Amino acid sequence: MSALKPMLLTDGKGYDFPSGGEWRQEPKLDGWRFLFHVEASGVSSYSGRNGSDRTGQPGLAQIEAILAKLPNDTILDAELIVPGEKSPKVSSHLSKGGPLEAVVFDVLRAAGQDTTGEPLHERRRLLERIADLFQHPVRLMPQLDEASEELHQRWLDAGTEGSVVKLANAPYLLDTRTKSQIKFKPQITDEAIVVGFKPGKGGWANRAGAFKIKMLDSGVETTCSTATDLIREEINDDPDKYLNRIIEVAHHGLMDSGKPRHPTFVRLRDDLEKEEPMTRNPIPHPTGRPQPIDDPDCPDSPVRSGTGRIRNVKSMGDEKLAVTVEAMKGYDEADPKGYGAVMAEAASRGLPVPS
Repeated sequence: MSALKPMLLTDGKGYDFPSGGEWRQEPKLDGWRFLFHVEASGVSSYSGRNGSDRTGQPGLAQIEAILAKLPNDTILDAELIVPGEKSPKVSSHLSKGGPLEAVVFDVLRAAGQDTTGEPLHERRRLLERIADLFQHPVRLMPQLDEASEELHQRWLDAGTEGSVVKLANAPYLLDTRTKSQIKFKPQITDEAIVVGFKPGKGGWANRAGAFKIKMLDSGVETTCSTATDLIREEINDDPDKYLNRIIEVAHHGLMDSGKPRHPTFVRLRDDLEKEEPMTRNPIPHPTGRPQPIDDPDCPDSPVRSGTGRIRNVKSMGDEKLAVTVEAMKGYDEADPKGYGAVMAEAASRGLPVPS
């Protein structure tokens, strides 16, 4: 059977939090998306939006053994997590056999019957019956019968990843991003200094498309989305407007590497520059193509070597390689600093890579 690709969530940035009984609410977990297909010949396991085949990996042995007891030709959608840990840990546990849990939240087929056209509330009712056969480390995702922003905020205050809200009467659309399922994550803001620019993709391939930033609190360097084409135009037409300036960035918390998750430009912080003048050495104006974040002037780069090139990626452990992939998201294959080598090695090990 060809790889299964799940329905994708819409990011809740810019959306009002839904409320009422037409929506269902689930906690958002920090793990890897998995689809499991139970067949007479065994259980096939697919990860990520591209449906990478993970069947038989050491960390899935117990999970696949439990799922094999379910009715033949059943497909489940789940989040694979390491209890108490962040998502980069999933990679090493998959390959080495560490503890993992499969938290199941949807059913696409049940005993040979296609359920994707059924509304969510009907699929949930069916899934709850199937869940009677679950055993640790497979469990059912908790779900509320109506969405509540107050509860969402309580979850955030307790340190969770946020909420996923789902339209109760919506079908399941394979390999499609849909507004019937929306993820709401914590928005944290921090200050950073713009230290350069990163080339864009598509229509921005030969122009600056994002900021290179250094977080003021930690000194960690990373890249930051400009959020809009208007800002991209500005950094190409007048880079001095942003270079060496303090900006506010919104993100979804810090990874183990110290880098913010999905940082996005919010605004210039002229107020901070007036109150707290910069004492750092001036950063040269960028000339030519901006350098990616693994250049030799970036001491915090996870992929730096003495020459500024990627170290031998084959010597990296899965967890380190997964963090490197995360750090290089947004680069293109023309990047001279080793993007292709990193992504090829990650793909060869079955790790998720940008599509």
